Amino acid sequence: MTNKTMTNKTMKFTTAILLATSIGCGDGTETSPLADASDNQLTVPNDYTFDSRFTEAPSSVSYGGQTFRHILISELKGYIDDGLSADLASLNVTTGGTEIVDKLNDDYYWFGALSGQDCPAGQECMDDGGADGNRPILYALPAGKIFADIGGSTSIKGGKLKEKIAGFDSVGRDWQNGGLFKGWQEGTPTNADELVQYYFQMLQLRAESITGGVVATTAAGAFDLNNPDGDAGTADSVVFVDTQGRDINQLLQKFLLGAIAFHQATDDYLDSDVDEKGILASNTQSGSSAYSALEHAWDEGFGYYGAARALSSYRISAVSGKCADDPGCGTAGPTTSEFDADEDGAVDPNSEMHFGASINAAKRDWGVRNETTPTAIYEEASLAFRTGRAIIHSAGETLTAEELNALTFQRDIAVRKYEEAIAATAIHYINDLTADLNVWNGGSLEASGGNDSLTVDEYLTLAKHYSELKGFALSLQFSPHSPLTAAQFALLHQKLADKPVVPGPSVSEAAVNAYKADLIEARAILRDTYGFDSANAAAW
Repeated sequence: MTNKTMTNKTMKFTTAILLATSIGCGDGTETSPLADASDNQLTVPNDYTFDSRFTEAPSSVSYGGQTFRHILISELKGYIDDGLSADLASLNVTTGGTEIVDKLNDDYYWFGALSGQDCPAGQECMDDGGADGNRPILYALPAGKIFADIGGSTSIKGGKLKEKIAGFDSVGRDWQNGGLFKGWQEGTPTNADELVQYYFQMLQLRAESITGGVVATTAAGAFDLNNPDGDAGTADSVVFVDTQGRDINQLLQKFLLGAIAFHQATDDYLDSDVDEKGILASNTQSGSSAYSALEHAWDEGFGYYGAARALSSYRISAVSGKCADDPGCGTAGPTTSEFDADEDGAVDPNSEMHFGASINAAKRDWGVRNETTPTAIYEEASLAFRTGRAIIHSAGETLTAEELNALTFQRDIAVRKYEEAIAATAIHYINDLTADLNVWNGGSLEASGGNDSLTVDEYLTLAKHYSELKGFALSLQFSPHSPLTAAQFALLHQKLADKPVVPGPSVSEAAVNAYKADLIEARAILRDTYGFDSANAAAW
């Protein structure tokens, strides 16, 4: 892929041309079952924009709940990054208590629930006027927004993260009781929700350690994580990083993006295993809405992928935050991953911002743009989502077999590219973590001036890289369409482990080198499974 924006002209394809779209699968390409000589025309807009077939509404595109959950996940991460440490005193953290766990559940994970408990089944716990709806969004969006501004009352009432996490939604595989959940051993969680609660408990223990004046010697062995600069106070303590080389906030955020967004998109809205659900939903008008159930399901999958709708306006450099490195960026159109496309003076989070995997897709494409075989994950995902939605928009109330085959083909591309964005990003963090470990040299650390231990900054960086890697890698189990087998997934996480090997005075050179070798093997599993070019995998 080049770094040019997609053409602004509406594209028309014959069925044969349109549906010869290919997927790079490592062992060749797949072509559509509909590649024929038909003269049928399908108009695919360059942006994710579709009017209503049923009402006078200017748009039939709707996925407010998906945007709401992206923002809520970002808000949770922002609070743990910037707000939690300041709240430790006011939360009256006690040894063996649940103050941090309760705070994170009540304000974020169980958003909109009754105080101190999950929302009872079938009960509406709040409305637009509820206290949670009126809370300001402090971290995920510019100042001035409240939660009720995002998606309306339906999104708020259904906005709790827990009810959409794998195993606690109403469709898809039985992640709660089916023994499917894998990849994390410590604490023996049996499903995704239990792992979230385990991460919350890890934060509780870190808070207790800080407020209790405990000396928290890290695996690196050189400093007290609760007082890293060695002064008399704990203002510089890092509540979300533990002594085992793990950034709990990164683990949590990346896991939620997989266990909620990726899971919901691939195992629900874009799936085809339940009648009248996903891409088998009805294409007749949904009540009095501007869309059909099928249109809405496809939109919700797109919403979880996270791209803005004005796709033709963006360069991958802008989406990846690299506009300054691209001479063509900034001359016109967006310079970041958000853009006021309708020129109304404000960026609408529901349509004019990128979230999650769409940003990572652009970052990975940008990272290998100068390689011999650059990827085009962002562009190919965009085309598949737009094409699939165009097929639905042009179809009648019941899709023909030909139309359903065509839609299924585009679905397969969309979910594959979504997953490739995650897998390629896991590889990126394998490379970063390997580089962190490469400062070890025969029992000394080159980047630390020959010291036996990592500096504070080096330790925090290693923890961040490991945790992003582990969180993204855990996400790969949640798609029923994944090319990664259960055996490959298990081996991948055996290599990554539940904590990294952290160089320090009590850690042998052999142990560090063995873990580096495991990381290279983990990269090979991902590279070969997803058919990534070796040079790209090394460059990410």
